[in-house]
Amino acid sequence: MVHAPTRITELLRAAPARAGHTRVLAIDGPSGAGKTTLTAAVRRALDSPALVPVVHLDSIYPGWDGLADSIPRVVEWVLQPLAEGRPARYRRYDWDRDEYAAWVDVPTGPAPPVLIVEGVGAGALPCAPYLSLLVWVDAPASLRFERGIARDGEVRGRRNAMLDDSDVHWHRQIKSCVGGVTAAVTGDPAVFVSVSAAHQGPDGGGPVAAIVDLGEEPTGYRPPAG
Repeated sequence: MVHAPTRITELLRAAPARAGHTRVLAIDGPSGAGKTTLTAAVRRALDSPALVPVVHLDSIYPGWDGLADSIPRVVEWVLQPLAEGRPARYRRYDWDRDEYAAWVDVPTGPAPPVLIVEGVGAGALPCAPYLSLLVWVDAPASLRFERGIARDGEVRGRRNAMLDDSDVHWHRQIKSCVGGVTAAVTGDPAVFVSVSAAHQGPDGGGPVAAIVDLGEEPTGYRPPAG
């Protein structure tokens, strides 16, 4: 069996630089899949690992629901400057203060320079033109959940937080689907679909909608005639 970090470094060396002279390796995947662990292993396998910078997107997300907002910032602050031969840097997000803090320089080592961007969204479409290689990391949901419990803690046997915005992001699409189906079944678009129950069901389970009759027109909604 080929050692994954070794194979990744081989593919990266063979790939063309797309961000100026820099080869950018993106390591993406859901929370708890092992992205950070793989990033460290790949970095050790590269030539002069101490000179290979890593941008962890956890440092850029503007809060728990900041995945979508972080991608344009990664492009503007890091990837586009490299492509244009300018210095790259990003603003570190202060999770305690809930605001952006100091700027962090992203030094690139001697030629051929390599940059690793790690985190949910690293392989997003706006980043794609600048990437030399994209690696997707995944793991069984049960294992990811265990890792999340170990990292975030639990309350009465339930995880203390959502896995992260990687799951919230996808669940936005699921909520739209479940809400539309439920509204079609009930004939009433006054539907609330919560995402907070995610990861509480069994492995392999699908969306469940509980339709409760609260009496005649409890919301004041009147379906259109005909």
